[in-house]
Amino acid sequence: MKLLFVVAFVAATITAVSALPVDEVPAAVENFAAVNMRKATSTKHPKTTSTSKSQPTSTKPSGKVFSGDGTYFTPDTGACGKRNKSSDLIAALNKPQYGNVDKKSPECGKCALVKGPLGQVKVQIVDACPECKFGSLDLSPTAFEKIAKKKDGRVKITWTYTSC
Repeated sequence: MKLLFVVAFVAATITAVSALPVDEVPAAVENFAAVNMRKATSTKHPKTTSTSKSQPTSTKPSGKVFSGDGTYFTPDTGACGKRNKSSDLIAALNKPQYGNVDKKSPECGKCALVKGPLGQVKVQIVDACPECKFGSLDLSPTAFEKIAKKKDGRVKITWTYTSC
């Protein structure tokens, strides 16, 4: 039954990806592979121990460039447990990369260099964005204005982890 579900899921994904314009397929395939590879490794890791608790996998590949949407939000106390202001250079990480939004993620406190249409900004990950898709970041208003016009609301971004 599980194999039938996987086959059906892969077939549906291939159909969805084949309907995308040619210039969007590589990002879609990369995002699909990254999310599903992480799921596969988190459930059947070659170095498993006898504990029943699953071990988290890293979403910080060395030099990896992520792409997605950049949006902005009004910060308060984030999922990482720290209170923030709109003027802070911070970001909320998408749920697929953050993990369980009800807990503090290993990604909390890491920094990212975000590039947008008007420039780049270094932000610290202090929150989770449950509705954001893989590769997307929800930025503080001040951080967003460093890479785009606030009136745009949503822009295409690329980002990498960087030292804080």
